[in-house]
Amino acid sequence: MTPRTKKLKLQDGSVTEETEPSQRDLFSILPFELLDEILSRTSPKEVLALARCSRYFCNTLVNESAARIWKASRASCVPRLPDPTPNFTESAYAAYIFDGGSCENCKKHTDNYYKSFSLRLRLCDNNQCLADWKRENALHAGSEVDHIAVMQWLPCSEDAWGSSILRMMNSYYRKTQFCQALEEYKQVASRKDGQQLYYIIHHADEARKKEVMDLSGKLVNWVSQRNRIVTQVKQQNLHSARLVAEKEGWETSDLKNAPSCAALLRHKNRAIEAATNLDFKLIKPAVEIEIAKIIEKRKRAADEESYRKRREAVALDFHRLKSSGIEGYASVLPTLQVFREQLIIKALQTNRQKDPKDVTEKLKDPTVKSMIGDNLAAWREKARNDFSTILGFENYQAISDRKLHPVERLTARFLCTKCVCSTIKDHEVPSLDFKAACGHSCPHLNKKQRSKEKWSAGYFVPDSKAIKVTMDLFTQQNISVEERSSTGASSSFGDRIQCKSCDGIVVMNFEAMQRHSHRHEDMKVELLTQNQVQKLKRQPIEWGLRDELMSMAKSAPRKQNLRIYGCRHCIEHESPQEFDCPAANERPDDQGQSSSTEIPVTAKSSKKSSKKGKLMSFHGLRGHVSQSLFAIRLYSHGAAHISDEDLYRIKGETIAKAVAGKAVPLAQTSEK
Repeated sequence: MTPRTKKLKLQDGSVTEETEPSQRDLFSILPFELLDEILSRTSPKEVLALARCSRYFCNTLVNESAARIWKASRASCVPRLPDPTPNFTESAYAAYIFDGGSCENCKKHTDNYYKSFSLRLRLCDNNQCLADWKRENALHAGSEVDHIAVMQWLPCSEDAWGSSILRMMNSYYRKTQFCQALEEYKQVASRKDGQQLYYIIHHADEARKKEVMDLSGKLVNWVSQRNRIVTQVKQQNLHSARLVAEKEGWETSDLKNAPSCAALLRHKNRAIEAATNLDFKLIKPAVEIEIAKIIEKRKRAADEESYRKRREAVALDFHRLKSSGIEGYASVLPTLQVFREQLIIKALQTNRQKDPKDVTEKLKDPTVKSMIGDNLAAWREKARNDFSTILGFENYQAISDRKLHPVERLTARFLCTKCVCSTIKDHEVPSLDFKAACGHSCPHLNKKQRSKEKWSAGYFVPDSKAIKVTMDLFTQQNISVEERSSTGASSSFGDRIQCKSCDGIVVMNFEAMQRHSHRHEDMKVELLTQNQVQKLKRQPIEWGLRDELMSMAKSAPRKQNLRIYGCRHCIEHESPQEFDCPAANERPDDQGQSSSTEIPVTAKSSKKSSKKGKLMSFHGLRGHVSQSLFAIRLYSHGAAHISDEDLYRIKGETIAKAVAGKAVPLAQTSEK
């Protein structure tokens, strides 16, 4: 006859047939006599676990013919287990004692024995659960007649069990059972000869209570003795392990953590047996290898911790160097990863013999500081030559001290190719000068990626748009970017640079202009005079407002949802005026006098102003300014990213008016 084959389910979901039938376990084919001999030396807990393994063992052990095995296992249990009452089978008696369950108070699973076997009360190790159960679900009986009648047959706790009425009154009863029994007594006692009838009804229960309480009392004492013996055996085995460790010259903790020794102690503690010298001798070869691995692992962990602290000391020195206030060419510093690769830093950081405290003191030494400065100067010179080559000035040689090096000029702007190729949503590519490029770390990378990032000048290309618009601006002002005096000219421009490529009148400073140039293929700019800027009567630009609203601060979401932000493109575009005409928020009246014109910020005034002149939340403004498909329908201005020069925020008393839907004069928002 062909043996039956079992279908196996593979990971891909396909089904195949076994080529060979599964082999039966060897333990199940032992003769019953050998099985009897083995299990008789264990406890009922192990016999019960084996009976639950398979149908074969269940049919074999949960049987009258296997009663001898259960009795022998009870006799070999430490301490000897009391015999069950006739209402128990051997398997049910073992489950009654050794099975776990849920705590009656907190409902968490626990493997503890019953706290009260007569009440079948199981509680966890939390003392509060016992106190809560006594307060909510237990009661003491009184001296009333009905209470005494119920106490005669209802099971109670074993703590004060005795045949006298006083002892039974000091025991605990389940509140629900006791109350139900009292109701039953009242119904029966109201009849003729009710008390005698009640006694006849519960006469068998009274005899059964005596048997149950006697067995429960024995089991409570057995649990107490077993726990005491288990504690003694654990302490004895731990002492034996300590003696072995002292003899062999090991740390006691290392011996306890060795897998072989831990398994031995765990097995002996479960079996409530004392570990002998022979047991430790048998596992000694394996323990020696395991302890050697533990010592090596601990040494490696100590080395890694020391290396981490040395790296922290180097990072602190790097940040101290960045915040030291050095100006000029010496302030150009590499990234932290490049700083760690400098020869002197690398030697201090990777020297395993160096204590982290010694590294900190060494970094303060003037000689070491001088060596670090020399290394940074050499790296800085190489970076300057590399970036000069990128700008098209290969092998540049300075002829005059009055001329700026190509990387020091305001036209030295670079783009990181990694940032340009990034697919991260809402990622704005920064325009970098020489100093920023040397210390650039891609912001779109996470912490783990940034730690593995390798900096190289080859990752940068010229920012052609920023270079062109800078050259155009300086050409308009008849300033040469090669002259050293040109470096101070950019700060004198202020917020007076107007973008002629944007709709409306959008002004910005020099740094914003170079970032703003990425929006247009050929950005056209003009430098306004102070008089022209004053005539605009526009609200001053809050530099850093965009970063404040997009930060991770707790107050940022609340600020983003306020409808107090407006678009500078729309406001300037709605009222285009020549610079020699009245201001955008004034118009001549019939007498030739000028009066302020109110622009409603939330009220529906005209079709044009309701869509372009209203205040919005920050998210609404981002969609309005951006060039997404949805934003195009909302009169987008074609900007990939919103910047400080694109928005304004009303402040002070005008916020309450804007929220209430009242008209706010444009002049008032400008003044605020």
